[in-house]
Amino acid sequence: EVKLFSGLSVRENLEVIDADTKKIDFLLQELGLIKLADHKAQTLSGGEAQRLGFIRAIIKKADLIFLDEPFGQVDLDLRKKMYEILDFYLEKKSLVFISTHLSEDLAIDQKIEL
Repeated sequence: EVKLFSGLSVRENLEVIDADTKKIDFLLQELGLIKLADHKAQTLSGGEAQRLGFIRAIIKKADLIFLDEPFGQVDLDLRKKMYEILDFYLEKKSLVFISTHLSEDLAIDQKIEL
């Protein structure tokens, strides 16, 4: 279950972590949430909440990121987009831990060693 600030909008859920509106808009656009930016987080579907939780986890550059089942309720096209965003973080030397039950998620990138 994704933990969000249910009374805040999608955008506000990100602004409490990073005030960079260009970055927020870019990530919302990339993951198909830009039209929901002003909607309360409590109104999101499971997949939409999953994507917002993913953005919250990666929006602030970190050396270490933990993601628990980040792709579980996300369709294949959006999953690929999320992989691309994660690949950017791997290129920038972030260490990303992912727990998953989906075997296809284990092959996200050759940079990940099992």
